[in-house]
Amino acid sequence: MTRTAGGKALGWERGFLGRWALAAQGFVLTLIAGGLACGPLEEVQQPFDLTGRSLAEAAQAEGRVVFYANLPRHITRRLTETFQRRYPGIKVEYTQTRAALSLEKIRTEARMGRQLVDVINGGANNFVEVLKLDGLLQPFTPSNTSFLKEELIDPDGYLWPTYVNLYGILINTDLVPPSREPKSWADLLDPAWVGQILIDDPSTTIGGGFTWFVTVASRMTDLGRGFLKRLALQKPTFTRQYLEAEKAVARGEYAIYLPALEASVERLKGVPLKWIAPADGVIVLPIASALLKNAPHPHAGKLWIDFLLTEDAQRIFLNQGLPARSGVPLPRPSLSIEDKKLYFVKGEEYRRGREFVTLVKEIFP
Repeated sequence: MTRTAGGKALGWERGFLGRWALAAQGFVLTLIAGGLACGPLEEVQQPFDLTGRSLAEAAQAEGRVVFYANLPRHITRRLTETFQRRYPGIKVEYTQTRAALSLEKIRTEARMGRQLVDVINGGANNFVEVLKLDGLLQPFTPSNTSFLKEELIDPDGYLWPTYVNLYGILINTDLVPPSREPKSWADLLDPAWVGQILIDDPSTTIGGGFTWFVTVASRMTDLGRGFLKRLALQKPTFTRQYLEAEKAVARGEYAIYLPALEASVERLKGVPLKWIAPADGVIVLPIASALLKNAPHPHAGKLWIDFLLTEDAQRIFLNQGLPARSGVPLPRPSLSIEDKKLYFVKGEEYRRGREFVTLVKEIFP
């Protein structure tokens, strides 16, 4: 292996699982047709009254919102432009950073008593829940919650689902002929792929690679640790830059990248890429937004999260994942979860993070 530079389930998680079917291999899920069912859409523009001021007016008085996430720049640019058309005068300051770095920054800011960020966005189970357990978030109820699927909502009001990540396999179709396409994670053991696989680094306790690793190791009983040990013999390369990893595969530097977001091909149109939903299970991770406990611009932060749940924002997130809001039409078949075997990420696995990091190092020395 080489590297490049580049406890207890939450109530909303239990509800989510309650609406999804359990199968023999673990948390294998099926949702109602079309992904997230639709209903009539009605926007609530100014839902709060704050001593005579609307939330928008209070936010405009603060003048800015600071947002940490790991979203592509073109998505945050579209979100910012749409938000500022609705609420002129509020500056959106976005820092693109992976969850592990965001977590470190937020904890450091909290220790120093100088919280700089208002809103955080990331994996509900593997990142945002950690901040909740650390006591670094504050609850509130956005106006658009009636349009969210109930099973995605944290009943304590801290985590608000933004979209849902679907993780599979990305291939370069110039390097992987149809006859050799991996149809499952197990197919990655084909000797043809020695030195040709790029993996999102699983050696940190947060991120897509870690999500994939712990799911395969602990719940995919037909794969498990034996599969991972055999995969290590394929001499994969680890990376911590998933957006650059997609581009590296598109350039033909590697034949395969995993775990790849469904949105990879949407981001890189016109290049020889194909996203594959493995037959032995797509990994599902809800992405949530939350308001920091000592947010310097709390009203603007609330308004920003409320905006992220609107239909306009959710349509923008279609370039990143499955929308969390009901009634948003899906633009491409691969985004649908119909007829896919799915594994829902479990929060308790992340609370055993160090144990799994040790296992990563044992398997991929």
